Amino acid sequence: MKTFALAHAFGVALVLTGLATTSTASAQFVPTQCDFSDANVTYGSITVGATVQLAMHTPWRGDANWNADMNRFVGMTAIITSLDGVDGVGCPVVRVNVDSGQFYWRIRDMRVLSVAMPVAPTDPIPRYCGMTTASVQFGMVRPGATVVLGAHTFAGPGDDLNWSAEMNRWVGSQAVVTSLEQVDGFGCPVVRVSADGGQYYWRIRDMQLVGGMAPPPPPAMTIPTWCGQSSDAPQYGPLRPGSWVVLGMHTADVGDANWAGEMSRWVGQQTTVTGYAGTDAQGCPTVRVAADGGQYAWRIRNMTFLR
Repeated sequence: MKTFALAHAFGVALVLTGLATTSTASAQFVPTQCDFSDANVTYGSITVGATVQLAMHTPWRGDANWNADMNRFVGMTAIITSLDGVDGVGCPVVRVNVDSGQFYWRIRDMRVLSVAMPVAPTDPIPRYCGMTTASVQFGMVRPGATVVLGAHTFAGPGDDLNWSAEMNRWVGSQAVVTSLEQVDGFGCPVVRVSADGGQYYWRIRDMQLVGGMAPPPPPAMTIPTWCGQSSDAPQYGPLRPGSWVVLGMHTADVGDANWAGEMSRWVGQQTTVTGYAGTDAQGCPTVRVAADGGQYAWRIRNMTFLR
């Protein structure tokens, strides 16, 4: 059941690339009935990237699926960041950017202000904000890509641009992307670049790809996922110092998951392996990585190998 609190999301999954908002919100249809299931749920004009006005839930069969902490967001303009199936009485629900995805919002009580429409399919850069660290998409922008930097533009109501006047000196300059840095406070994907020595976060939505684009990553290679390995000869598969990986939260094999809560801040980040760290108490091979400065031993079984 999807209640008001942040919970496991299931149901509809969307790719967030290739979306942009349009200013026309005429003739929008939002289903106001419930009793759907995750298998047959419909969202009408509500899509990821749509801009809506939030409203208090009205009861359906006596259930409002509401928490008093949601009151402060009522009437706000928000961007849909994910479609999350239905709640306990079959009302379609979504997550939005203004509460950082904390609550499930029923679409039946919101008003569509602008819809999300496909942009040119040839655009290699997602020019859409309102993403989360779990759903961020960078399109063809990746480390090694050459781009022309642009001044940040407003992405929607309440956007503070994430801009410093010192960045003006690099606008129009070519730069090489050095790292992908998840999203800023408005959910816009950001990167660091060579031109400013990695000092600032640059929104990819305002840049252009040029010659020297990084080649596509190679097909994914298999990382050994079993524990109980000997400390004398752990199996690391394709992982080497310098390998690029995406960090994942440790899952328990038998017993302890070997996890510290502070590690959560790096989950989902791309980083490089800096060295092997042997096996942990459960015989799971571990490595050190650049993202946390080598502070923690990360289980390779929960990583994704990039290159």
